[in-house]
Amino acid sequence: MKRIGFMLLVCTLAYPAIATADEHATSEHATSEHATSEHATSEHATQEHAEHPKKHSKKRKKHKKKHKWVKNSKTMKAFVAAVESYVAEKEENDGSFQVYDNKLKKTWNLSLVRIHKKRIARLGEDKFFACADFETVGKGRRKTLDLDFFVTRVDGEFVVDEIPVHKVNGKRRYTYNSKNERVPVKAKAKKKKKKKRKKKIRRKKSHSSHSGSEHPEHPM
Repeated sequence: MKRIGFMLLVCTLAYPAIATADEHATSEHATSEHATSEHATSEHATQEHAEHPKKHSKKRKKHKKKHKWVKNSKTMKAFVAAVESYVAEKEENDGSFQVYDNKLKKTWNLSLVRIHKKRIARLGEDKFFACADFETVGKGRRKTLDLDFFVTRVDGEFVVDEIPVHKVNGKRRYTYNSKNERVPVKAKAKKKKKKKRKKKIRRKKSHSSHSGSEHPEHPM
């Protein structure tokens, strides 16, 4: 009996140590699995990073062409006053402001609506440019025209050099390239009845609109 009691006592004392060792082993196993999982996750993340690299796209700075707009208020007022005086004098003599259209081979009878006062460009030391809106007068359906005034300052006075017709009813006739040379706007192709030719026309239209957008409306 004493021997059996002694064995029971030894088992009782040894059980907590075994349980503690078992828990420790289980904890280490769980920690090992967690570490392995983290390592696998890290490898997966590294693999994903390698397979899908981030594109370090360098944003290209768009070098916009800067217009040399006139900012001097005295120059602006003098330019506007010279154009308005020029138009008023022509209207008084001819009954309207008359401009000959080289494309249509006709003379337009017009009335001044407004001058683009905030868009007066300096083309040179004494060369200036600005647009002005006009409307037709007299019989017939009223139309709108955009005229370009090219003006030179001579001995402090502004002299009108040329007045080409830039737009008729919002439809522009030309643009300007980098050398301030006029570039005619290509006419859009007419619609065809056949379906096969419609695709070609759309391509021509997209190409025409793209080429027209390459050039600014006004000289630089």
